[in-house]
Amino acid sequence: TPDGVFGANHNSFNPTVESVLLYYKVSADAPVQLSVCNVLGLRVRTLVEGDKTPGTWSVPWDGRNDQGTLVASDIYFILIKIGESHYVRKIAVVRER
Repeated sequence: TPDGVFGANHNSFNPTVESVLLYYKVSADAPVQLSVCNVLGLRVRTLVEGDKTPGTWSVPWDGRNDQGTLVASDIYFILIKIGESHYVRKIAVVRER
């Protein structure tokens, strides 16, 4: 499996009100930044920022922004930078009414 986000603990990669556990792989020592952005490309949450050693890593996202507020139902993008490489995955958040 190449570097980048390659999975989540939810079958459809679609957290509802629950949190989701994101997995990513790093093949060599590298700085890593993993963020959640909205459809406008604005960062709503930074989940990882720092150097990582080779391996498979996981990080939970509780569906909240950096201020601790639950994000609205919408499409979001998981952006991960590993060294000079960039990866993007789409995720849908669906809130019960």
